[in-house]
Amino acid sequence: MTLSRSGWCHHKKRCKHHAQADPAVEILQQQLKDSKEQLATKDTQIAELMQLAKKPRTVTNTNNTTNNTQVNNLADQSINVFGKETLDHISKDDMQDFIKDPPSAISSFIKMQMKPKENRNVICPNKKRSMYKMLDRQDDEKVWDYRCKGEVLDHLYDMAADVLEVQADETTPHGARFLAFQARVRDSADGDAKDGGRLYKEQLERIHAVILGFSENRS
Repeated sequence: MTLSRSGWCHHKKRCKHHAQADPAVEILQQQLKDSKEQLATKDTQIAELMQLAKKPRTVTNTNNTTNNTQVNNLADQSINVFGKETLDHISKDDMQDFIKDPPSAISSFIKMQMKPKENRNVICPNKKRSMYKMLDRQDDEKVWDYRCKGEVLDHLYDMAADVLEVQADETTPHGARFLAFQARVRDSADGDAKDGGRLYKEQLERIHAVILGFSENRS
């Protein structure tokens, strides 16, 4: 038994039982250490977030089907929107020449239609994608609008076919041949022909080749 104060101090220094730390104190010390580390981590994360907040934001206007780009280029401002092309430079004699070669008539018409720069309102930006850029008007602003390649080709074919079919005279040999060919193409497009749509697809590919040519040479 330790009776005096000095003896008790001496006993505490030598007794292993009293030298051991209290488990509850160790737990509190560990919790304090963990809390300091968590605070340090949070401080680092807050600093990183503040740095990100200082960077300028980039906003892209996209959805599932379109990605519109407002036209700021003065040269593009002079281009007619899709479906509003001028055809004054195509004469009736030109159309009769096209009609004489039924397989190439539609694509030849579209090629001449796109000859003026103000009518080059369709672009193929990427050969590997089935998308075109088409100049459209939205909210009184001209925008380059991404559209499905097939949708645009269908429209161009129908537009050119309607014009040339009106100019074709069925009482003339070349007019009759052209109208007969067009009837076969429309049957192919409607699925009424036995070619599985091959003839119509060939017409669309000819139009696509024209668009590619103008897209590659676009300045």
